Amino acid sequence: MGQKLEVSGRVRTLRWADGASGELTGALEGLYEAFRVGEDEGDRASFVLELAGGTLAVEVDVREAGDAGLPPRPDEHPFAAGRGSGVPARALPSCSSRTAGPAPRGAVAVTIRPEACSGIFAGAEGALRFSVPSVPGSGSLVIHTGSGTLWTDYVEACAPGTLTADLWIDGLRSTGQWRGAEGKLRFVLELHRPNLALGWYEGTCLLTPRAADRYQTFVPC
Repeated sequence: MGQKLEVSGRVRTLRWADGASGELTGALEGLYEAFRVGEDEGDRASFVLELAGGTLAVEVDVREAGDAGLPPRPDEHPFAAGRGSGVPARALPSCSSRTAGPAPRGAVAVTIRPEACSGIFAGAEGALRFSVPSVPGSGSLVIHTGSGTLWTDYVEACAPGTLTADLWIDGLRSTGQWRGAEGKLRFVLELHRPNLALGWYEGTCLLTPRAADRYQTFVPC
């Protein structure tokens, strides 16, 4: 039977238009890259409204618009300074500001489906588009540790000034000690301007038997 690890520690991250780059300390020591996915496909659903003059069929398309105003991802990991590469630490934004940074915004489009309308709405055409303050985002987050690469898939949600992400371990894409691992992590981050986020993580990792033996041999508790 594999080993169950309760992990926790601190997180610092810089948020980009397409995701984030960060650093973990504690039980999971290493750098990570997060990439948002699914923005182009969106989340679509169709509805038929029964109204007095007939039926009005619409399609609702919810899309993540990305983090407006955030910079693009740099070529080098910003927290790699002191690890052999990366930009100097002085290039990082100050964490002294307590002003919350922007949350991911979303866009909603409501489009009439003329072929499915009836009554006075038969053949109707039109669309409505508006923005919403925040929508759940999803993607992949890859942690590079000294004992292998831990691959996770995440779903994140924002509240004013904070970001919470639930991450599920993908053992098939992970390597080294984490190959075949299962489990779930949670990140809770406080947002700072312009694109810094600080917080903590916790969770549970279940290692395969062979990986658990290697973890006990090489990774300090």
